Amino acid sequence: MGLKGYFLMLVLLFFSWQSFSQRYPKDTYNSLGIQAGVNYGGLTSDDLSFTRQIGFSAGLSTRANIYNKFIFLYGLNYFQYNSGMEVMEQGSGRLTETFFETNGVQINFFVGHKIIGDYLSIEAGPVLQINSKFTPEEGLENAKIPGYNLVAGDLEDISKLNFAVAGEISA
Repeated sequence: MGLKGYFLMLVLLFFSWQSFSQRYPKDTYNSLGIQAGVNYGGLTSDDLSFTRQIGFSAGLSTRANIYNKFIFLYGLNYFQYNSGMEVMEQGSGRLTETFFETNGVQINFFVGHKIIGDYLSIEAGPVLQINSKFTPEEGLENAKIPGYNLVAGDLEDISKLNFAVAGEISA
């Protein structure tokens, strides 16, 4: 990766944006939003050694007043998470890094409270995440994982449905 690639990666790592359209008069505070971001991470395991990779997320959300200073937010986000792992290529036995990818959707429903008018609020609620398979790089599905009786394709089956609780502070 050249200097341009590193610069672009650095910019994407440190900047994500969220914009709101259809801003209503001050007393209603309803809005639609577009959000996008870059994520950097990987899997953590006591047994297997994964490396961190760059992925992304993008989505739509809406925010509406419920009563006085209480608000309701819901959104739908698409994401792609990436991770890497050293495997032994089939035939040659040479160690090489393969990349794994999973795509999915996150649906969130948050209830919140406006702390400082329209400028600062706190929200929390459930998040439902639906995942695709954890697919290895094409052509390396049958590569062996060193020290285990597994091939990269054996790691495809991951939990398809996850539930979590999340919270945030919005400014």
